[in-house]
Formats: sequence, structure tokens, C-alpha cells
Amino acid sequence: MKNDLSGVKVGDWIWTIRDGWTKVKCRVKDTHIGYPVETESEQYTVDGKYVSDDTYPSAFLEPPECFCETEPKPCEFKKGQRVLVWEPGHKKHRRYFSHLGDGGLFHCFPNGYDGWAYEGTDTIGWKCCEAWNEA
Repeated sequence: MKNDLSGVKVGDWIWTIRDGWTKVKCRVKDTHIGYPVETESEQYTVDGKYVSDDTYPSAFLEPPECFCETEPKPCEFKKGQRVLVWEPGHKKHRRYFSHLGDGGLFHCFPNGYDGWAYEGTDTIGWKCCEAWNEA
């Protein structure tokens, strides 16, 4: 499971059983604090537990596979931002973000066009998207 929250920072998204996707509001680095990861409504241990004695975690970096009807991670890309898009199991493509469409698909342009993407302009919705950071 992806419940190791030791590397999360304020502003990162985590998925919780209670709230779904939620942002980390506070992250205490002191290892003596029992619940160093805080969201808008709850606090969690670094191993994703709501109560340290819980048998199983309830906060994760990504939803566990057993939760098949989860909403997509919220989109925080800006229009025109350079991104890498791909389909699971396929290579990544450089594109420019347009908008998040129905079904959580990322619509992008192949060049720096800043209008809205629509069908027929090489803006097929992609399932995966991440920031394109050139070194």
C-alpha cells in the first residue's frame, strides 16, 4: 500500500478513507509528534493511521486498488502550462495543458496555443499528466 506519508509536504494531496482527496495543511517534522500529518479535518501518523493503534492505515498517497470507485486526483495545472501526458503503459508526450475534461481526462495542445482544446485539434484526453520540468 502507498501509505508512507513521511515525505509529504504542506500543499500535497493525499487520499483518505473519510474525505477522499484532501490537501496536507500542516506537516510537523518533529519525530516525537504522534500525528505529524494534518489535513483540513483530521491528523494522521506517518504510516497513514488515524489512530496509532489502528490495524490498517486510512490515509494514502494514492487510493488503494480495493477502492475502485475513487475520484481522480484534483487537477492543479494552469492553462498553457507545459506538461507530460501519457496513457498507462505508454510513452510520455510533451504538451501544453488546456483543461480537465469529463471523466478526469487531461486535454492538452501539442504547441503553445492558449485557447480551449476541443475535439479535432490533437487534444485527445489523456489519463495521466505531470508537470514538464526541463533541466
